[in-house]
Amino acid sequence: QTVAFMILLIALESYQKSVLRTKFDRWRSRDSISERSSSIEDEDVVWEKERVNHFLTKRDNTSPNFSLCTKDLSKVFPPPPTKIGRSNKAKWAVRGITMGIEGGECFGLLGVNGAGKTTTLGMII
Repeated sequence: QTVAFMILLIALESYQKSVLRTKFDRWRSRDSISERSSSIEDEDVVWEKERVNHFLTKRDNTSPNFSLCTKDLSKVFPPPPTKIGRSNKAKWAVRGITMGIEGGECFGLLGVNGAGKTTTLGMII
């Protein structure tokens, strides 16, 4: 009776572990919050995109004088080698950053851990 109970217990634990692992993998592979909410942009983001687009298309006396200008700056890290039975996706480190920085202007990048601030600076420098 004890042996049968132990076998049943081990079988249930391994099944539960595989179910939890599958759920965790699905949760982890979902897009991040910022990727899901990318269709809703802050008014400051929209204003900056319009300012950069004006600079890139018009270039007249009303255009700002940018020392640095990026439009849709992006970086994707390739997927790591797959293990048997698992599929890995490429990871977006930076997605669609548009900004213009005028000469003498001080700026900073704000964001949560893993938002791509260091990667962005690495691409710019």
